[in-house]
Amino acid sequence: MDASRQPERFARCAKALGISSLRNASRSRKLTGAERYGADQWPADALWLRTIRSPHAKARFEIGDLAPLFARHPGLVDAITARDVPVNGFGIFPDVKDQPVLADGRVRFRGEAVLCLVGEQRAVSAIAEAEVPIRWSPETPQTEIDDALASVADPLHAANPDNVLIRGRVVKGDVDAALAAAAFVACAAGAFAGPTYTIYATREGLVGGTTANGHVITNNSRYGTARFAYDGPDGEAWRISIVGFLLSLVTFGIYYPWYAAQLARFRAAHTTIQGARGRLTLNAYGEAGGIDGAAAFSG
Repeated sequence: MDASRQPERFARCAKALGISSLRNASRSRKLTGAERYGADQWPADALWLRTIRSPHAKARFEIGDLAPLFARHPGLVDAITARDVPVNGFGIFPDVKDQPVLADGRVRFRGEAVLCLVGEQRAVSAIAEAEVPIRWSPETPQTEIDDALASVADPLHAANPDNVLIRGRVVKGDVDAALAAAAFVACAAGAFAGPTYTIYATREGLVGGTTANGHVITNNSRYGTARFAYDGPDGEAWRISIVGFLLSLVTFGIYYPWYAAQLARFRAAHTTIQGARGRLTLNAYGEAGGIDGAAAFSG
């Protein structure tokens, strides 16, 4: 709704929504479209860029002589093609795939960018697309999956000659039956070190404590497929808690970080996962003497 042109209608809607007023100036500007953001402003002498896109879903093309276009439009400064941006590959993978900014002689979908015109706003806006010397050779696109899989003679991308981007294999069934029916079964035996886990703990500790999302850790809690177990004597935990509370009280809270660290280490030391026993490393942080830590479990 245009609030600036329909004030009465907007007032009725605002009343229905429980909006009593629009005294905040920024709210009014946002509603009317008058608000200005960083991308809404630019230097007065900035050049403009206009993208010319393919009208065909699949086609070959050639860009002709651009000199006459520059002659007819003096405000046109430059024309950018794929030759100016030859590589746009990025990523952390060993087979980095190029992601072309502009098509290079072939378009694969309607609207693919092929050319950018750079110049004064009035000049680039005045150029009709028919003036841009692009010679198109439309081809029949593959719009169905079966057609694309059958068109191996003309792949969409050279890196995928069968027009398949990626494949995966999922096998389901009875593992025991498959092993029983197998011609050969390989087995290995040996001594292996116990598993190692790293778990980030809250200030409340591990078993008996509460995780960040509110889950209370118990003997039946799991980390992945591994089960927690706790073998700490309750009497010792109570002793640490009582002494820590009293010392924190008489020191006006100064002792609290030491008490919390001692209790957390005790719980971690008596917490196991699949036989791996915990060891807690703690770091103090500034707000209210809090503690943070990570528990490492090793067999």
